[in-house]
Amino acid sequence: MNNKRSGTIARLPSESAGDVQLPPAEEVKEIDVARALSVINRGGRSAKPKKIGDRDMSNINFKIPTDILLRVDMALKNRQVPLTRLGWMLEAVVSQLEKEERK
Repeated sequence: MNNKRSGTIARLPSESAGDVQLPPAEEVKEIDVARALSVINRGGRSAKPKKIGDRDMSNINFKIPTDILLRVDMALKNRQVPLTRLGWMLEAVVSQLEKEERK
């Protein structure tokens, strides 16, 4: 079977690639290469700030070591007034900023 099909972007696996089952050629749909490339070249969009009350808010995503997150969870569990992880982290950021600004 000829695995090279016009209009494909990625190479199809060969039939000898283990238990990979290729669909019959008549079931493989042709793609609009120009349209696919326009989507790829468009790229991602940056996060837009959102307004909550009178403040602009931005989204961030970061990784945190599991052991540190467990420490945060324990601190939250021991609080008398409930607070979310996000609330706790925002308090920690503000506290660190105030500390840095006093220097």
